[in-house]
Amino acid sequence: MVISTEDYIKLIFSEFSPEEILIIKEFKSGHINHTFYIKTKTSEYVLQSINATVFKNIPKIIENKIRVSKCQQKNKGEYFVLEFYQTLNGEHYIQRGKEFWCLMNFIPESVNYDIPDKHVSFEGGKILSHFLSNLLEEKISDYHVVIPDFHSLRYRKKQYDQAFSSIDTTQIESLSEEIEFIDKHISDLFTIEDQLTSKKIPWRITHNDPKDTNVLFDDYGTALAVIDTDTVMP
Repeated sequence: MVISTEDYIKLIFSEFSPEEILIIKEFKSGHINHTFYIKTKTSEYVLQSINATVFKNIPKIIENKIRVSKCQQKNKGEYFVLEFYQTLNGEHYIQRGKEFWCLMNFIPESVNYDIPDKHVSFEGGKILSHFLSNLLEEKISDYHVVIPDFHSLRYRKKQYDQAFSSIDTTQIESLSEEIEFIDKHISDLFTIEDQLTSKKIPWRITHNDPKDTNVLFDDYGTALAVIDTDTVMP
């Protein structure tokens, strides 16, 4: 039997709460996960399905997300923090086939900016700085690496070399300036990675996709919350 999207969302939500849903609306701004706004008589929520094609170990991602939210809650200051609700069975997500669903708090009167101005960018940097400073004392061992080599420049160099070996002479000639620039500066890109390996600088827990579209703002451009914490990891 074919079930409508609305009925399917109601079925998923019923695993978290017995409340009657009044409004369901899909957020179209995300490019990876499927996210829905849900309104009941008493509350507003965000229901999200995490993309199993992009992320291979979603239970570990959700563990990271919950842990980082608990950390941020201790010193949230003027900001909102994502909260993750449990299912009626006491879990923080439900699995349906390859789909993993989690339920979060909805942050009211909030917007995203695809093309921010200087004020919005400043506010985005300010809240991300607050977010990262809260993570300074977090233990590396408490978090999972959910996307291996996500920011490894040596891994990216390997991918570059593989791509370079497959292009023809004409393409190489047309890209000569770019190739020369890469060859000249590539060793500089390994500096931080090498210092991490040699323990000259410490590993930290970071938001590995920090950008203004992963921040919620009010209508005046004031930052409210850091979102999309899927990539928070060492």
